[in-house]
Amino acid sequence: RGEGTDADGDGRLDSYVHTLGCRVEGFLRVSRVPGSVTFSPHAVGHDFHVENINMSHVVNALSFGKPLVDGSSGAIPARYRSKVPTDLGGAYASGRTDKSTFFTSLRGKITYEHFLKVVPTAYQALRGAAVEAYEYTINSNEYEDPDEEAVPHVRFTYDLSPMQVVVRETSRPIIDGIVGLLAIMGGVYTAFSMVEGTLQASLRAMRKQREGKLG
Repeated sequence: RGEGTDADGDGRLDSYVHTLGCRVEGFLRVSRVPGSVTFSPHAVGHDFHVENINMSHVVNALSFGKPLVDGSSGAIPARYRSKVPTDLGGAYASGRTDKSTFFTSLRGKITYEHFLKVVPTAYQALRGAAVEAYEYTINSNEYEDPDEEAVPHVRFTYDLSPMQVVVRETSRPIIDGIVGLLAIMGGVYTAFSMVEGTLQASLRAMRKQREGKLG
């Protein structure tokens, strides 16, 4: 909401100039260090009535790194999909409109801060190149700056973890499977032998006791 007009001169605005806002789309190259991206209104040679600036916005898509196939877990091998979150890459990484989030302010001069913790993740199959993604968690806050001249803004602050999570598929030689099977069979045989020995000892004791009574 921008400036308005006072048609009857009573000191109160009778109408306001409403704007539809703008759509921001693109990408940025950032270093692997904490940083932020800020959106705020600026106009050379113009003044703002900061109390009338409304920073309501909607986040449709936000991701780090190269986009995945169709923006979903479709790029991940099927055997991995049970191990990865449905919102792979982050809450807004898929770019699907049904995943969009509206941040709506009912008054002007509200600043929004979004904090993102980014964790590099790699999925390595036995064959083929690894699928890499940057997953993140996000926390959002809003507040009104007490400084009367402060211009409201929307800021995305990100922090990339120095650690990487790696999900790797491995295979075991067939000999390991055979050894494991033999170990199980040996354990079962040992257990049955112990049970058999216990039963035989019990039967011998009962037989001796019975023979003693008969004698």
